[in-house]
Amino acid sequence: MNQWKGIQQKYFSKSGIRKRKKSLGNQKKRVGQYSADGELLCEFESVSSASHELNISMSSISASARTRNKLRSGFSFRFLD
Repeated sequence: MNQWKGIQQKYFSKSGIRKRKKSLGNQKKRVGQYSADGELLCEFESVSSASHELNISMSSISASARTRNKLRSGFSFRFLD
């Protein structure tokens, strides 16, 4: 049993419980795709569905929606809810 004592101290806190970040869960936010002129082109149920349909990474769509910056493709995204 003494061989495991060092491992426990290394990977667990003093209370013996490993801390984890709280998850936001499976929250979906509707997102809209906008043209360079600001015209709404398409609505999606989530960033994930927009990513799959448009073949654009989820992180790029999320960043565009948060900052309202245009992507290299000329489109921008905004959260609708």
